[in-house]
Amino acid sequence: MAKVILWALDSYSDEAPLNVAGPEISIKELAEKIAYLVDLKGDVVYDSSYSDGPLKRTVSVEKLQRLWPEFQPTDFTTALKEILQDLKK
Repeated sequence: MAKVILWALDSYSDEAPLNVAGPEISIKELAEKIAYLVDLKGDVVYDSSYSDGPLKRTVSVEKLQRLWPEFQPTDFTTALKEILQDLKK
């Protein structure tokens, strides 16, 4: 993400927003993936007293890839593993 921010500061002048994100993933999928990657022994518990929030928020990196063809997004699982490894340090 830092590379995208630096590129945008230097090269992006359009007033339209530049969405940068990958495929959609639900909070449940994210929680289960994190639980698996950290080898959680217990259960993931969801607090139903909170609202469900938005059911869907669609974003795409297509515009960024048109403007910066060399940009290659990191797949979600790889990025999540890297973040979790950094948190362990």
